[in-house]
Amino acid sequence: MFPILQLGPLAFPVAPLTLLAGVWVALWVAEKEALRLGLDVERLNTLALVGLIAGVIGARLAYVARFPAVYAADPLSALSPNPITLSATEGVMIGLLAMVAYGAWRALPLRLTLDAFAPALAVLAAALALANLASGDAFGAPARLPWSIYLWDDYRHPTQAYVLIAALLTLGTWWFSRRALAPGVAFLL
Repeated sequence: MFPILQLGPLAFPVAPLTLLAGVWVALWVAEKEALRLGLDVERLNTLALVGLIAGVIGARLAYVARFPAVYAADPLSALSPNPITLSATEGVMIGLLAMVAYGAWRALPLRLTLDAFAPALAVLAAALALANLASGDAFGAPARLPWSIYLWDDYRHPTQAYVLIAALLTLGTWWFSRRALAPGVAFLL
């Protein structure tokens, strides 16, 4: 675990920084893939922005809806920039719905658009695995294996490393087969 990066008097949380870097790299990869596929990069970037904004707002609203008593006394606390008060599953679903609506409105070709985001999803999975490894989240079940990690007072499966390996294998498989795939297959991969 490496939760804090200390640079002189400044302390930076590694997990959120890893996620931000992962989003940035994923968007850059999606943009490069969109160019290769002949898609409108501006529309693709706007699609990603719509999904990110709708996802974050939806995640916060879902959390507020889940715990209304907490926010009844101080409704402005719903605007607090606390990432712990986000409902991730609902945020992802709302972000995806917003992306589908925007993509349909702008008549983006579905299969090619999904293919443009395919390597970006693998990059995001790798960034999430690294962020979880840094913070100690998403830990595995107790296990005494040669590659177990000592976390939370026990030796555990390094599920974060398993996810990272799977994401990198997916990205590598996509890289070596991307030119031979029919539209939509890269996303399914």
